[in-house]
Amino acid sequence: MSGEVAAIGSAFLWALSSAMLRGLTSEVPSLALNALRSVVGVLAYGAVILGTGRLAAFGDLQAGNLLFLTINLCVGILLGDTIYYSSMRLVGVSRALTLSSIYPLLTAVLAGLFLGETFGPGTYVGFVLCVGGVVLVARSGLGEKGSAATTAGGRGVAFALLAACCWSVGTVALRQGSVDMDPYVVNFLRMGGVTVAAGLWARARGELRSVHRLSWPMVALLVGGALIGSVVGSVLYLTAVQTAGASKAAVLASTAPLFSVPMSLLMGERLNGKLLVGMAAAVAGVVIVVS
Repeated sequence: MSGEVAAIGSAFLWALSSAMLRGLTSEVPSLALNALRSVVGVLAYGAVILGTGRLAAFGDLQAGNLLFLTINLCVGILLGDTIYYSSMRLVGVSRALTLSSIYPLLTAVLAGLFLGETFGPGTYVGFVLCVGGVVLVARSGLGEKGSAATTAGGRGVAFALLAACCWSVGTVALRQGSVDMDPYVVNFLRMGGVTVAAGLWARARGELRSVHRLSWPMVALLVGGALIGSVVGSVLYLTAVQTAGASKAAVLASTAPLFSVPMSLLMGERLNGKLLVGMAAAVAGVVIVVS
């Protein structure tokens, strides 16, 4: 049960972090923002590791751990996220989110094939309800206008589906790479890899110059959002992967859009029938999976 609760907690914190950082996307490009968030994560994880005497945990690293964590970083984070951003530009945010929402089900299939994770029929029904509910919640926001949502549709659809495949491979690799490992050490290594890769990429594209546009309130928002999502949220998610398994963790963590609904209501957005049905289905799925 603790793993399932950790997965739901990570979903809530990711939704909160996304809401906090949303306003920064107009000032800082995606790669630079990811690099900056990762820097905060590396510093926070490093402080925890030093302050709690976890340095010895690095001695538990094996070649297999490093191999699978590298796969998680390259395929799941760098390739998957980059392809997803391309999909958002081509078909719009809601369509990209809807199409890529098959990622938890793909993770369940891969985890069953390669990790031996199996569940009863009721749990799989819960998986479908969770993912189906999230899809309905995402589609309730459809209606973007402009060429980005209507042109190059085939390529955008393919990118969204490919991103889902990358995330699934990354999650399964994370499960294998984190076996018997301290979650803070694992996330320190992951965030360190993202910092270097995204930082170099952002520098090559000239995106790091945008950092000078950040005011001190924006910096505070960046640090707060990174600590909530990239640090606490990531630790909870890794704990869920280690204890509940890749399948359950992926499905329950995918409910993050549900937590963004109350935040949207506070900002004056309205509910609709599709949104309510989606929320009900997803909540029912969560209850089935957790019970």
